[in-house]
Amino acid sequence: MNMRAWMVPTLFIAWIFVVISALMVVYCKFTLRSKVSELQVLSSALNGVQVELGQLMLEQGTVASYDRVERISRESLQMRAPQYDEIVWLELPES
Repeated sequence: MNMRAWMVPTLFIAWIFVVISALMVVYCKFTLRSKVSELQVLSSALNGVQVELGQLMLEQGTVASYDRVERISRESLQMRAPQYDEIVWLELPES
């Protein structure tokens, strides 16, 4: 009887630990799934931002191209390249 007296509380405590362990496994799986879901959402957002960045870099390269600047300066501002006799040459004083 003496052995049975300490086995019941020990089994009860072991059963409590098993239940707590099972609840922690469920909690950890739930947390993991929510974090994986959040990671997928952020990964999709990152891909969208990277695509937009690529498009903006392409657009910046197009807007700042020398041909476009030259064409706009000729058409909008009526600018032209100077003739040789219109160029003024300056000499820097020697220091």
